[in-house]
Amino acid sequence: TNLFKRLYYLRQKEMSVKEYTEEFYRLTIRLGHIEDDAEKVARYLNGLRLTIQDEIDILMPKSVEEAYRVALRAEEKLSRRYDQISRGR
Repeated sequence: TNLFKRLYYLRQKEMSVKEYTEEFYRLTIRLGHIEDDAEKVARYLNGLRLTIQDEIDILMPKSVEEAYRVALRAEEKLSRRYDQISRGR
């Protein structure tokens, strides 16, 4: 279906982690139960920016909620790092 394609190709790109997660949940709720938790987590992680994926991979989250919390922390950490670099520190 079209919704499944949208979920399959969903990528964070310029969205914040929060925006990406909201869209991910919106699509998965509309599709209903189509995947088990491990598949859902893998699909969620795969759509995140690579820099955020790198921060999460070693933790191997067991749920999308857990992956989301870790992704938020990673996004914040990367943002602080970028701010320091852009200010010349």
